Amino acid sequence: MTTNELYTTPAGADRPGQGPPYSPRQVRPAGVDASGGHTTVMVVDDNLTDVWLVNEALDESGAGSALLVASDGEEAMGLLERIERQLIPCPNLMVIDLNLPKGSGFDVLKRIRSAFRYNTVPVVIFSSSDAPKDKREAMRLGATAYIEKPCNLADLPQVGEQMKKLMAGDPVH
Repeated sequence: MTTNELYTTPAGADRPGQGPPYSPRQVRPAGVDASGGHTTVMVVDDNLTDVWLVNEALDESGAGSALLVASDGEEAMGLLERIERQLIPCPNLMVIDLNLPKGSGFDVLKRIRSAFRYNTVPVVIFSSSDAPKDKREAMRLGATAYIEKPCNLADLPQVGEQMKKLMAGDPVH
């Protein structure tokens, strides 16, 4: 069981009359940020197991948050558009996989860093790639941190602590 809320973008949500901009899948209390508001984390990953890893990492660190989930680059761009239009809350943290269908994580990162509404939000590239060129490119494009997806669950608390620090505005090493 988790303490996070999970929101996903249903098909057709970008078209008028096709439902809300996001819908709850699992409703439980979210974490509370320093200002007393709920924390929100946007996760862009096509692998539901990796979304679960982010969810568990945040839970284990005590940073339970509502999750906005996009499963590909196109859905991520749609979420970013809704954030820009203030239809959904601006997240406290964005976690992006590099290898996505319908656009890359680099494309999503470029869009984030080019928009005024959320260009200061910490962005974590959460990838299985350990290629130095991917890390360099992510940092060049404005990623706040690059975290490799853990190979075993024992590393999950450390990942959660890093994400929690980023949401608090602290640097990670």
